[in-house]
Amino acid sequence: KWFLSIVLFGAVCLSASAQKSLSPAQAKLATEAHQILVTHCGKCHGKGGSYSDEMLLDYPKLVGGDEPVVVKAKVDDSFLYETIAEGKEPVPAEKLAILKNWIEAGAPDWNLAPKPKR
Repeated sequence: KWFLSIVLFGAVCLSASAQKSLSPAQAKLATEAHQILVTHCGKCHGKGGSYSDEMLLDYPKLVGGDEPVVVKAKVDDSFLYETIAEGKEPVPAEKLAILKNWIEAGAPDWNLAPKPKR
């Protein structure tokens, strides 16, 4: 029994650590997506903004819940992308393309990207 417990514990630990690391490309894409949201959406939709729907800058709220604003790997089902693509929010086309790529890549969590060294 103890051997099986150790094996299961190891499998859980490996699974958890696999979820917590991003490839360099994923980290770059996630960081770029976050920066776009902060720059172009944060003033109104960030903490204390006039719309106060902080989910745009809070990754778990952005992709979680019963009706996520971003559906991982599904651009057409992502309200955030749809809203920006329809021109309801001012984001340059090249930045919209980055958000599209980020969503298509599974919307990797920017919180898991390595922090820049200072």
